[in-house]
Amino acid sequence: MDGDTDHRTDHRTDHRTDHRTDHRTDHRTDHRTDHRTGHRTGHRTGHRTGHRTGQDTTRWLFDPATTRALVLARRPAGGRPVEDVVSDVVWGEVVRLLRWASAGTQGSAALRAGSWWRLAAGCAALLRRLPALSAEIAEPWTVVPPPSSLDGVPADARVGVVAGRLTALLRSGQPVPLRRLAAEVDALGEAAVQALAADSLDG
Repeated sequence: MDGDTDHRTDHRTDHRTDHRTDHRTDHRTDHRTDHRTGHRTGHRTGHRTGHRTGQDTTRWLFDPATTRALVLARRPAGGRPVEDVVSDVVWGEVVRLLRWASAGTQGSAALRAGSWWRLAAGCAALLRRLPALSAEIAEPWTVVPPPSSLDGVPADARVGVVAGRLTALLRSGQPVPLRRLAAEVDALGEAAVQALAADSLDG
């Protein structure tokens, strides 16, 4: 009898103890894991995603594969070799200008002046080349005004506005006459000069 009692007591005690211990251990482990994982993962993911979203808007500009594909896509369908060469040169320069514009609008205040200066100089250099490049592909050359005025737009925001218009042309997939492109490049250079002047006055 004593042996049977001891055996039953031990068995029930061990079973209940193991069951309770396992249950409490599993519950606590699951609770802690879920709480920590859910809280930390949600917090970190949300924070990082939110932080990166603002930077992703122009990140493609600094991806060589993406920009190379966009430049090549600007080649005219069935174009002659000279037209492909001119297209690659022009739109490659546009990408460089957009990178400087992005550096100026998103960079630190200490580096903005240099970015604006490089942007203005780059626009001027491309404008000097466009008439000859236009002649290379027998495209009529005239000076046309930009499609919209920047009156009322603050100096520090004009670069972003014009850069947005140039980006739309780059990604449009539609033919863009060089004279039309020149108007936007001219507007971007003017916006860079005004931004540089505004920063100098603020300083």
